[in-house]
Amino acid sequence: MRWLITADGPNAHHYHRMGVGKALNYAGHEVLLLDIRHQSPYDAFDKFNPEVLWTQSYNLNDSLIKCIQQSDCKTFMRAFDYGPMKKDIEKLNDNGHNIMVEFAGETEIKNVEKIADRVSFVCNHYVPSMFNEAMGDWNKIVKAVPNMLGFCPFIYAGGQKMKEFASDVSFIGS
Repeated sequence: MRWLITADGPNAHHYHRMGVGKALNYAGHEVLLLDIRHQSPYDAFDKFNPEVLWTQSYNLNDSLIKCIQQSDCKTFMRAFDYGPMKKDIEKLNDNGHNIMVEFAGETEIKNVEKIADRVSFVCNHYVPSMFNEAMGDWNKIVKAVPNMLGFCPFIYAGGQKMKEFASDVSFIGS
């Protein structure tokens, strides 16, 4: 299969996409990483003709939307939070707390609506027990699913300290 993966600069998600791309390539798939900020989606679609597109809802622009609309490729994307917990977070922030959560903006939501019939699913990094609170409103537009980066050791490992995972230095976040 031919996978087109859009990347948006050097951040944790970028390196995650690069790693998945390398694993897909190693498994025999053709993979093209597209720098969505500096390369044309038209060129990528014309030259590579992807069968699968992995992109981000917050990076949708007119040219990428048009390419998706004119393509037969399966499309899925990471999306910012769009769910009931937004009201709770905003209330906490209004009361002096500083909780940083990236919520889907109006433009992002409208862009996904334009291609909803072409999108297999949107996802984000939440464990299943928190997913509907964080992402449930996407289901009004397109299927929303948690992905495997939503790792919670208290759910998946019983919250036990495991010697083999001990580390002096750790990175959490993006």
